[in-house]
Amino acid sequence: MRNPITFILIFLFSLVNILDIITTFFIHRAESNPLFNWLGGGVIGLIFLIVYKLSFIVIVWAMYYYNSFKSRFQFFLFILILVLSTSLVSMAVYSNIYGMMHKEVLDAAANVPTQQRVVQYFSFVSIVYVLPMLFCILAYWLHEKGLKYIRGLIK
Repeated sequence: MRNPITFILIFLFSLVNILDIITTFFIHRAESNPLFNWLGGGVIGLIFLIVYKLSFIVIVWAMYYYNSFKSRFQFFLFILILVLSTSLVSMAVYSNIYGMMHKEVLDAAANVPTQQRVVQYFSFVSIVYVLPMLFCILAYWLHEKGLKYIRGLIK
């Protein structure tokens, strides 16, 4: 095992994305993913989502296999993307399962106009993924800039 921490993160990332693919089959009429809706939903949208998610899984495993990063910052971003993406997709899977277990919730979500579902999707992604990503990148940048002022830094 090249890096056990990275392996566990990638395993969890892969698992939740596969669960998301599976649960999407049961709730697709209420799916809010903009790419799915842009393609008109249905079979083409489902196929696209499957290929899209599986492509990311393959890319992440390839990055693990090659285990080569040009800088600490690049490796930090890789870990950050895995953590935030896994969290985001885990919430989506939970939501999908909740919709599967509560038909009335799924029916209500399916009746929401597509445009409104897409807006809610972007709001959710912004709060759970984009904002934390920006704050973490800012914190890392400030950390790196501040290192030169530390006396007696342990390496």
